[in-house]
Amino acid sequence: MKIQSSKRSPIALAAVAVIALAVAGLVQLWFHLHPAPAIPAPPDLNKLEPQLREYLAEKIVWVRSRPRRADRHALLGLVYSVNGLWHEARLAFQNSVSLDDREPLALMYAAIATQELGERDEALRLFHELVTKFPAFPQGYYRLGSLSLTAGKVDEAESAFRKLIELVPTEWRGYAGAGEALLRKGRYAEASKLLEKAIQLDSSARTTHHLLGQAYQALGKTADAEMELLLGRNAVTYPMPDPWSDSAPQHMKSLPDLLQMAEGHINGGEPLKAVEILAKAFFHHPNNVGLMNQLAIALNQSDQPNKAIVVLRQALNLDSNNVPALVTLAFSHHEAGQNKEALATAERAIALAPAIPQPYLAKANALLGMDQDELALKSLEAASKADPKNAEVFAQMGDIEWRNLNRPEDARKRYENALKLDASCIPALVHFADMLLQAGDVKTAEPLVARLRRLEPDSPDLPMLDERVRKLKK
Repeated sequence: MKIQSSKRSPIALAAVAVIALAVAGLVQLWFHLHPAPAIPAPPDLNKLEPQLREYLAEKIVWVRSRPRRADRHALLGLVYSVNGLWHEARLAFQNSVSLDDREPLALMYAAIATQELGERDEALRLFHELVTKFPAFPQGYYRLGSLSLTAGKVDEAESAFRKLIELVPTEWRGYAGAGEALLRKGRYAEASKLLEKAIQLDSSARTTHHLLGQAYQALGKTADAEMELLLGRNAVTYPMPDPWSDSAPQHMKSLPDLLQMAEGHINGGEPLKAVEILAKAFFHHPNNVGLMNQLAIALNQSDQPNKAIVVLRQALNLDSNNVPALVTLAFSHHEAGQNKEALATAERAIALAPAIPQPYLAKANALLGMDQDELALKSLEAASKADPKNAEVFAQMGDIEWRNLNRPEDARKRYENALKLDASCIPALVHFADMLLQAGDVKTAEPLVARLRRLEPDSPDLPMLDERVRKLKK
């Protein structure tokens, strides 16, 4: 039997070569007719902050290496947007849409960038396009509803928020948005029902409490309105999260944003995360005294006062009369058990800035560490004169009067002043209620405990206060 050769004939090889050349030619023609989109870059890139400039340059090079990848353009757009470069962000998101129009987030973020650039009508048009193309995409309805409210298009807003409720019945923003729309229409009873539902889903949403307080006011529910408005004080609106927004903070590189992010971690009880963020920023901004002071605060909060002292001394070498750095240094010395140094540093800050409260608070802290309670009280009184609306200063004075000096009647006046200034002052509520309960005055204490429960239901002090109330009421 004759075995056939596996070698191809010259004619077959030539045919394969012709086909390959034809395919390559078609590919080249397609790329010629469909060039990769231009990659946006800030015209003043070299003038940006060092850390931000370095990060942007890295991402631009990364996109240039694969210029037809829609996801890379989208990420570049996200980097631009979180750093406030909205013009470049819009171009990057538009590139992503043109390369892959199946991703709703790219179109949504192009619309958000358009909104941030002040083009409200065009942004509304894009949000309408978004919900038309992607009718099951809930974040699109949230964005459309929110901007419609801003534009005074209340009916459109209500419709969008009701669609959000339909798609995600566990999302509080749908009920809050629809409730706000009804509130604007004067339909207060209906609005209150929706807002109450929103609060059931998320009791921490301050904006909803504020809106519900307005609805209760209109309905004549004065006491309920007062509490809801109290719960809604200093409300900040946070957009409905999405898969891209969850990763946004890691791309923030401008110094103001980093400082704000670090402060959020400190206030949220995560000072070590703040230290990590600020230490990286310090590498790029080694002579920024404000940054160094914030880093020292984070170090103090994470029980590293000796490291804070080193950082602050470096800051004061750059600006020897920087009052915030001196105040933080005084607190650092106190945390390190160096109260004499803390007192001397606070006195220096007072000499430089006698009209602000912070140096007096630092001095009081040092004096308390030295068991000089009367002098500490006088320093807090000076702080209250400099900042007469600061409820927490009055609460601190109440603590000294009650716990250190055994003057409960004077303490009572201090706590009452604190709560008159700010009915939501948590230290005043906790300590005043505790003092009253220890004195057996359950009648006066119970409303304070009830208010604390409404304002801070997870307060670690509530179980102790509840137990004292229970024992007194036996």
